[in-house]
Amino acid sequence: MEVYISSTQVDLAEHRVAVAKALRQTGHKVLHMEEYTAEETRPLERCVKDVASADLYVGIFAWRYGYVPKNYGTVPDLPSEIIPGEISITEAEYHAAKGKPRLIFLLAESAPWPPVYMDAHTSEDKGDKIKKLRAFLGERHMVSFFTTPDDLAREVMAAVRRQELSTQLELKSLQPVDAHTWMHQWLMKPGLPEPLVLFDSALLSVTDQIQAFDDETYMKVNLGVGKSWWSTRLYLLSSFLVDLTNVRLLVFVDQKERLFGVSSAMAVRAILSRRIAVIRHYEERLALDDALEDLEAELVRRGEAWEDEMEQAGGEASVKSWIRKQDLRRFLGDALIQRAVDWSEDEDSRGNRVLEVVNEVIRWPQDLVPIVRDDRFYKVVERDALTEEVASYFVNERLRGPAL
Repeated sequence: MEVYISSTQVDLAEHRVAVAKALRQTGHKVLHMEEYTAEETRPLERCVKDVASADLYVGIFAWRYGYVPKNYGTVPDLPSEIIPGEISITEAEYHAAKGKPRLIFLLAESAPWPPVYMDAHTSEDKGDKIKKLRAFLGERHMVSFFTTPDDLAREVMAAVRRQELSTQLELKSLQPVDAHTWMHQWLMKPGLPEPLVLFDSALLSVTDQIQAFDDETYMKVNLGVGKSWWSTRLYLLSSFLVDLTNVRLLVFVDQKERLFGVSSAMAVRAILSRRIAVIRHYEERLALDDALEDLEAELVRRGEAWEDEMEQAGGEASVKSWIRKQDLRRFLGDALIQRAVDWSEDEDSRGNRVLEVVNEVIRWPQDLVPIVRDDRFYKVVERDALTEEVASYFVNERLRGPAL
């Protein structure tokens, strides 16, 4: 990762050196004021540009607020919090990092510190600005405290490792196929009170979509307020997924994207088949002949068999029932998993719970793990892939040796 180190200059020079050394020894690229000049009045435009290019911001704060330029010149796209003549370069760097992970480290109040490096003794404001900034950071972030340069380097490396695991967790998310788009429109004909013929001019596009599925895909099924899916068409969906795609997991959400539960496509298919006699007859009929290699032809074969079975049963309208939340729970029973890993953190504190989240993912009983954030479905991650990445990461850390 590319890490931007921000602090005031003369008072924290030794600390920046210790942190930069530890980061470089573990393979990270480091940007900090030593890359500019030896002056406190480093150009804001360069700082903002470097902060924007970095993957991670590390803010180190002791008891100096830092240099406040009278004007910043022409710096494009400054955050509204940066007010020329009132905000120091150091605080401006913090605000410029908005939108990316920000790790904050404060000098412990109990740590000895030279009075010459304390605004309370040397500044006209008697240290008021740095006190307010430290208080703001303490309220806004899960901060870490340090006493010495080596202590700070250890704290920074621990936080950076958590952030790296957080990044791995993000990268290992699987991409969903949303069943409330093309598949729902094809199977359900939204807005119509009764089922229609299963196949129409949309068949070719559905064929293309099925062929585009890959190995790392789950499907999100929006149950809406209770009249979005019929039991018969939910069976068809799971049947197509099991037989014709690599989709393994169905994620059930409501109209507000709140997670209701997850189940394997195979379990949904098997349970609905057992519960609905017409579907059992349909499956027995399909099993009489081998599946066709041509996908479009196979879909037509299935569709014709389906329409014929439904017609013999008096029409699909007499067979189907609406799938509401309570019905799904009743139908699927233990096959419906109604829990998930909760990763609810605000943007700037993201990563502080990452070790707990990664541990929960690794201990999850199934390979595909649903994640929620702020009471909404967030993503699915593949447990085994993440476990392999975490193991590889820690092995590499061992091989590198101590950072200090």
